[in-house]
Amino acid sequence: MLQPRFSRKTWGSRMFRALITIGSLFSFFLAIGCGYVYVLPNLTLAFHNNESRFSNTNSSTSVCDVFDGNWVLDDSYPLYNASECPFVEQGFNCLANGRMDDDYLKWRWRPKNCDIPKVNVQRALEALRNKRVVFVGDSMSRTQWESLICLLMTGVEDKGSVYEVNGT
Repeated sequence: MLQPRFSRKTWGSRMFRALITIGSLFSFFLAIGCGYVYVLPNLTLAFHNNESRFSNTNSSTSVCDVFDGNWVLDDSYPLYNASECPFVEQGFNCLANGRMDDDYLKWRWRPKNCDIPKVNVQRALEALRNKRVVFVGDSMSRTQWESLICLLMTGVEDKGSVYEVNGT
């Protein structure tokens, strides 16, 4: 006698596995979302010198659209020296690899109706004290991590106390 293709036991176990998977994904995204809500507002304030996130340069406009703007030359840049940072990969260290000009380091993004303040390294370090920052992704994420570490190292007196631990 032929048995039905989907027996009650098989259907029930599949349904249970599907519910577990959906519940796990929901819990994961809920945890990530709560982490963003908890961590990002504090870090946003820590990375900037003033209490407001962005200051309007045009008083008639109340909304700051950071995606609408221009690249402007700023002689106070770069914020760190990549040649002095041990975390920058050799292939991305343009000056150490023989690039003669450094004008490409002096550009910053300026939105049309507001100004993005510079990073306050001391505040950022204090906000990150006893916390973990995780970058998940590919080589782009790795480069962003390198830039963040190099930037934060400018506020640390003992540069030897900053190190990378692999495999954990």
